[in-house]
Amino acid sequence: MDLFVKETGKENEESIVFITGGGLSGWMWDKQRDGFTDYHCLVPDLPEHGKSKHVAHFTIETAAEQIIELIKDRAHNGKAHIIGISLGGQLVIQILGMAPEVVDHAMASGTVVRPYYGRFALTMMPLSIIFRPFLKSDFILKKFLENGKIPLEYLENYRKDIMEFNTYGLTKRMLNENAAFRIPKGLCKVENSVLIAMGETEWEIVHESAEDLNKCLANSQIFKAPGLYHLWNLQSPELFNKTVRAWLNDKDF
Repeated sequence: MDLFVKETGKENEESIVFITGGGLSGWMWDKQRDGFTDYHCLVPDLPEHGKSKHVAHFTIETAAEQIIELIKDRAHNGKAHIIGISLGGQLVIQILGMAPEVVDHAMASGTVVRPYYGRFALTMMPLSIIFRPFLKSDFILKKFLENGKIPLEYLENYRKDIMEFNTYGLTKRMLNENAAFRIPKGLCKVENSVLIAMGETEWEIVHESAEDLNKCLANSQIFKAPGLYHLWNLQSPELFNKTVRAWLNDKDF
């Protein structure tokens, strides 16, 4: 298994795998690792992302296979809680469809399982060749982050990921994978506890997709983070961590 993985708390009993959004690397989960020091945390960079950019080729299915392998090899007792946002949320759903036996509790946030067009499609293309040159500008990058409601403390991390994201071919493939993703075959037979989350102010398609997933999954619940947007783990890490912790421990939130 060649993915780069940040690992903390190996001495703790339960493992959590945090799965990044498309184009981003493990820094996006730093405040979750800091908030879950009593868990064994694994944060992989996806294939062709971050410090795993040497691992080819990214598809949702192959990335899911590699994360399943990671869980079997390094999670305690070969099982983990899995948490993902955006593309990471799609990977959570794909992993549940492929290997529910390696998953304890799961949380998929901002997960799209419907075809998308128009303004939402344009919003999903920040890594494209069209946008990338302009994001070298502090002014434009700040405006881009503000539009996505991403705190400016992440500006340099975000810039680094954008500038290192390899090729137009990868960008196109990742966006195509995201747009083509649907509820996997067999998912509706899964009995794992799944939290289907989103920022309250996300796109309508995310809310509609959440309803689709909730109807499919036998043991699921929808949570809308009040007043927050897509990458709400960055906007309100305290609320995100509190919500995840309650979910993992079968408590109300």
